Amino acid sequence: MKTALIALALVLSALPALAQGGLKRFPATAMDAVVPDAALRDIRTGKTIKLSDYRGKVLVGVFMAAFCANTWKHDQRIEKAVADYRGRGVEFLVIHATLHEIDDDLINKARVRGLDLPMLDDKVTHELVQKIDAPCTPTFFVLDKNGVLRYKGGFDNNRDPQPVPYLRPVLEALLAGKPLPFKQTTAYGCSLRRKI
Repeated sequence: MKTALIALALVLSALPALAQGGLKRFPATAMDAVVPDAALRDIRTGKTIKLSDYRGKVLVGVFMAAFCANTWKHDQRIEKAVADYRGRGVEFLVIHATLHEIDDDLINKARVRGLDLPMLDDKVTHELVQKIDAPCTPTFFVLDKNGVLRYKGGFDNNRDPQPVPYLRPVLEALLAGKPLPFKQTTAYGCSLRRKI
């Protein structure tokens, strides 16, 4: 017993050093605060894309996973939202942050399903996962024209027979300069396993 306690104490004392040399930590952004900029590689093109590239437009981000069935329950609704809002100053992007997934799996699945959006790689740093505090895939978030986090949660409450929309009313209110009907809702799906 004494040996086990000593071993546990040694492991626990090493954790701060491992954390300092390991994954960088980013604080979660409070609602109605500017999300600090992030620069991530688009897994389709190799280009670096920054959140600040979207300043002046409303930005919808969605954390997705190739092998999460809940992610793909939303693909047609996402494509319809892209078609309806892109011409109104709203941009969309995908964040691929699921550990142990291969980029090509998400790229190919999206291609087959007709989802043609930038796909940012956040598997290595989990920078946006941490900054948005995303619990699962899919989790949607909305930044206003100034990069302020205005919404985080689900696309809708799809578990009900007649889903209540969340994302669309948020976008309509934001574009009209009205108070948002939702700031945060429950996102449901596959747990986002984090490195930290």
